[in-house]
Amino acid sequence: CSVPLLPHEHADHWFHLDDARELTGWSHAYARMERSSARQWAREEFGQALLGDERRRSRLVAMAATALTRPAGRVSDVFVNVAEREGAYDLLENACVDADALVAAMGDACARRCAEYPYVFVAVDGTSLTLVDAARAKDFGAVGTYEAGASGLKVINALAVAPNGVPLGCCAMRWWARTRQPKTKPSYARAPREKETQHWLDAIDDSDARLSMHAHATDRKSVV
Repeated sequence: CSVPLLPHEHADHWFHLDDARELTGWSHAYARMERSSARQWAREEFGQALLGDERRRSRLVAMAATALTRPAGRVSDVFVNVAEREGAYDLLENACVDADALVAAMGDACARRCAEYPYVFVAVDGTSLTLVDAARAKDFGAVGTYEAGASGLKVINALAVAPNGVPLGCCAMRWWARTRQPKTKPSYARAPREKETQHWLDAIDDSDARLSMHAHATDRKSVV
């Protein structure tokens, strides 16, 4: 604001009551705009997910929008509304919802955004998710050193970036559970398909396929 707010002669705060109401109204309007933008992003990202039922897709879009505005590490922290939380658990536990379908929807949305540029960079990198599994009753594997005994999943992401450095989304993702015991056969003696290298190659191939599918016809030959 180019005009400074001055204290009212009959008040001990630094703005008039009307100014405070305007500030509150602006805050609410900004919150509405933020929620609207989150819903728009969620529809663009997951609105074409093939989940076999429109209700599942609608639930997924709503969950993604909420997670964007309230990110947290636990479902109960993201979805504070009871109905939303129960709906989120129902979708996450639904055997008909395939994680690969979510990744495909996300990757296709990213590829559509990439098609607006003459070229994009795709950064491929790996990470580890450490997850609690003290009884080792879940389908997790070893992360970190084998001696530490931590459990979780290995993940590789392929992040597309525009020429000006703006992230465009995740065009591929791979994850797997590493074995609990180290391989006895040395790495140099194993083929790529027998090593974790294969997951990196798969992420690159997935990215190439999606970018080629959504690239303009004249640009497809240049996708590598």
